[in-house]
Amino acid sequence: MKLDGCKESDAVSQMEQEKLFESKFEQKYKRLEKLGEGCSSEVIKCEDKELKVIRAAKIIRSDDDEYIQIAKKEFSLLQSLSHPGVV
Repeated sequence: MKLDGCKESDAVSQMEQEKLFESKFEQKYKRLEKLGEGCSSEVIKCEDKELKVIRAAKIIRSDDDEYIQIAKKEFSLLQSLSHPGVV
């Protein structure tokens, strides 16, 4: 299987990584609903199985280094906010 012009081995490796991530994610969180989706990511409402708290998770499906760096900056900024409307 080829994805986006990648070599077949790259596509398989990416699929394996996604399956591993999904497995780890499902161990910790219970998916509740999809909140939104873009071309390279999806945001879902989930519950932490251990802490029993509701969270929003943004799952990035991209290997573009520039996009990943922008997302990391976004996450860092969001972590620094303290407002009752931001969870």
